[in-house]
Amino acid sequence: MNMGKYDDILDMPRPESFRRKMTPHDRAAQFAPFAALTGYGDEISEAERITRPRAELCDDAREMIDRKISSALALRECAPRLDITYFVPDKRKQGGAYMKARGRVVSFDEFDRTITLSGGEVIPVYDIYDVAFLSD
Repeated sequence: MNMGKYDDILDMPRPESFRRKMTPHDRAAQFAPFAALTGYGDEISEAERITRPRAELCDDAREMIDRKISSALALRECAPRLDITYFVPDKRKQGGAYMKARGRVVSFDEFDRTITLSGGEVIPVYDIYDVAFLSD
C-alpha cells in the first residue's frame, strides 16, 4: 500500500464544534423566511373551502315565503318566534352558504327589503329560503 500524505488522518472521526451546535429545527428555521411560495398555503386553503350555489325558488315557493313574512309582520305584537333559513353570498368565491337564524321580528325595512330579528340578524328578503313559525 502506498503511504500518502494524509493516510494518518483518514480514519479519524470528523471534528465537531461544541460552541455552535444547532438543532435540526433551528437550522430549518433559518431558511423559513426564504420560502419561495409565500402565501401558497393560504391559496390552497381558499381553494379547498366549499361553497354552495344559491337555490332558485319557483314562484309558488317565493309567494309562500312572502305570505309567511307578511303573517309574521302582522302578528308582531304577539311576537311569534321564527326559524329563517337564508343564503349568505361568499365574498371571495362564487356561491355561498345557507345559515339559520331564530328570533322574533324586530323591524322590517321596506326600502332595503330586510328583516331584523331579535338576535340582531339583518336578513335580505330575497335571500330567504325558508320560514317556519316556532311554538314557544
